[in-house]
Amino acid sequence: MKQSLFRDGTFLNALVVAVFLMTGAAVFPHLFLSKLTLSTSSASAATGVHRFWSDNYQHHFYTISTEEKDHIIENDDNWSYEG
Repeated sequence: MKQSLFRDGTFLNALVVAVFLMTGAAVFPHLFLSKLTLSTSSASAATGVHRFWSDNYQHHFYTISTEEKDHIIENDDNWSYEG
């Protein structure tokens, strides 16, 4: 069976990213000149991620919300909690 490069949009997404990176600095210089500071000193700010798998949808779902995790576990049989 022949697979299309555009079947899931992967090739198109990669093409868009490549074009943006080649032209983005000229068109959107403020995106490339801004400074971002990340702090790694606060381990208490770390947030856990909850992962679910669906056999019906054939993909994972991620959330950082404990309330959303609990709601899905209690109300949606399409998802299996993985941790």
